[in-house]
Amino acid sequence: MTTPAQDIVLDTTAVLAVGAQNRFASALIARALHDEWRLIIPITCLWAAERQRRGMAWHFLRPADVGGFAGLTGFALAELTAPAIVAITSEETFMGWDLDIAHAIQAALPSLDYPEGLAVATTTPDPYKASGLVVYNLRTD
Repeated sequence: MTTPAQDIVLDTTAVLAVGAQNRFASALIARALHDEWRLIIPITCLWAAERQRRGMAWHFLRPADVGGFAGLTGFALAELTAPAIVAITSEETFMGWDLDIAHAIQAALPSLDYPEGLAVATTTPDPYKASGLVVYNLRTD
């Protein structure tokens, strides 16, 4: 099942899966590189992935002409805006989750840009079960 917008939020574990050359994550990257889908990476997930594996942020932020994804239409960052912070800190949906998971949920929930919401790609689907979001499990085991 895909979202009508064909945009997918990558959480921290999905970003790390890209770096680990996970075959499902690689397929998402290939679709984004061919402008079939757009991958949205919450900046907090990129930060959390960088803390776990140095170089992950640079992989996504360096320009495309030197092997990165920055500037390509298939990739976008979800910034941590003031409205996002208000939503994350005030809604029960986000209570108890680390900031990166809460930000991924917030980025995928229905909005003006995405009235039906977005799917989340992850290797740990449990945090997203109660959110009602479509989840792509990237685990290979």
